[in-house]
Amino acid sequence: MTPDVEIITYALRGPDGTSDRFYRDLAAFTDEVLTQAQARLQEWVVGLQEWVESTGREARRAPSEYVYDCLSLGVLWTVHGARATSLPTAPRAALRAFSRLRRRGGAAETCGDAARSAISGLWISRGHGTADLEPPALPALRLLRDWMHATGNFEDEAPRISLLIDCLADQPAGRAPAMLSSILAFAGWFDGRSLAALGGYTPNVERFLSRAHAGRRWRADYVFTGRTRLEYHLYLVGHELLNRAHRAAFQATRQRLVLAPPCLRARPEAECRAQATPNGAACRGCTPECRIHELTRLGSRHGFSVRIMPDDLRVFDPAGGRAGLAEDLGIVGVSCALTNAPGGLETRALGVAAQGVLLDYCGCRYHWHASGIPTDLNIGRLLQVLGVEEAGSDERDAVRHVPGS
Repeated sequence: MTPDVEIITYALRGPDGTSDRFYRDLAAFTDEVLTQAQARLQEWVVGLQEWVESTGREARRAPSEYVYDCLSLGVLWTVHGARATSLPTAPRAALRAFSRLRRRGGAAETCGDAARSAISGLWISRGHGTADLEPPALPALRLLRDWMHATGNFEDEAPRISLLIDCLADQPAGRAPAMLSSILAFAGWFDGRSLAALGGYTPNVERFLSRAHAGRRWRADYVFTGRTRLEYHLYLVGHELLNRAHRAAFQATRQRLVLAPPCLRARPEAECRAQATPNGAACRGCTPECRIHELTRLGSRHGFSVRIMPDDLRVFDPAGGRAGLAEDLGIVGVSCALTNAPGGLETRALGVAAQGVLLDYCGCRYHWHASGIPTDLNIGRLLQVLGVEEAGSDERDAVRHVPGS
């Protein structure tokens, strides 16, 4: 790990200064997760695949995607079930209304965030503890789903949970509790095993939660920044599972676009000279040591484009015209551990072929740091995901070790 980098929650880099070992560890643990799922959930995953086809809810997805859905339900119920089911009806409805309001942008977003902050401070921050591992009744799961929608922090996960709930509701008597019992047992296994496999990358999460998070009680992102280590591990494995499931579709594309988060910039937003485009801002090369500038130069050599991630990924929706983009476009989204897997769910829902690459650590000023700290990523991993022939060591080092990184 680079000595002068401030680690807020998670860190993927090892003593060699790269996250290469993390990606090997993640791949190995994901293989173990799938092996366990084969033993514990195969019957339910096959049943879920058959149900979605018979009901026309969606085209059958890869088994690993439904494994991730089941694991998400188990983990999110375990972590948030008690809080979700104890939130009174009035603040729940108000929270959802203001979450919808903020999506309008501008002054509505400011107003919505202010109201969500107040509700968070008065109600959400009071919830503590984890839910029982006993299978909950369907009304309790629906309260979890509604709470997820209401917070505005699970907009990509909530539809997947809703799909599972509807499937459970359609099962013959006695089958739904058995399915839920298997899902919760799987989540319980994942809780302990993921800590052993991935916990070395997330110890600062607990320090952040115990020292800094309590002071964020009145912030609209209180739920987002309050994710547990278990949730970090869920999203890390989700990142790998979704990359695998969507790999073939991505490889079939010919045009490649890398979406980089604003926190990769060397300069603050007000000083960045990137030029706005319908699909995200394009770097103008104002700062040679800026990571986005380096990625843009790398893209010009290897045939991919780079844009700063737009506020709304729906600009890439094929139904919306895709703002002049090629039909055979493949997107690589670079983002932090808590947003990469949800981004994979969102692009999947839009019908966009996508892959993800994780930031080695977080540092944006919107959630984690008062002034923001420049983040970084594993360039070798990005090239591998893009299918670009590996650059020479001198080129990789020039990109990886820019001043200030």
